[in-house]
Amino acid sequence: SLATMTLALSALHTGAIDFSTAAAIVVGSEVGTTVKLFLGTLDGLASKKRLALGNFLVNVITAIMAFSFLPQLVLLVQDILGIVDPLTGLVAFQSIINLLAVIVFLPFLNVFSRFLEKRYRDNFSEVTTFIRKEDLSDPSSAIELFAKDADYFLHLSMVFNLELFNLKS
Repeated sequence: SLATMTLALSALHTGAIDFSTAAAIVVGSEVGTTVKLFLGTLDGLASKKRLALGNFLVNVITAIMAFSFLPQLVLLVQDILGIVDPLTGLVAFQSIINLLAVIVFLPFLNVFSRFLEKRYRDNFSEVTTFIRKEDLSDPSSAIELFAKDADYFLHLSMVFNLELFNLKS
């Protein structure tokens, strides 16, 4: 969406598009970016799927609201706030859209989180080697298993970097 915002700002600056069109492009680009993110996590971990679906839903719902009130939002930026410069106005427009999304979704954050957690459940065997859900009842045992997983993760990270930079281990 940063690239699209840059293109919209450039087109707006040269007069190739008007402010309302640039605003619509900015709103639409948010959805396009989330689709790409969502498709990239289809075979990923549950936490990645939750993040992608949550991002997708928030941006789609925000875009629907923004498109529904696009003339009023443009009026808010240009006439009520009095932002004359169209480039500054477009940046303000996107900031207002993001602020409205936070205001709308914040009261439903817990419900939304529970929905995403039910939809995609964690499978600890995907992300850990030593920690298993049944082993976490004893705190000292859990800490020991966490330390082993952290050491193993560090080892895998070093091996990955050695291979990435063609270094001998």
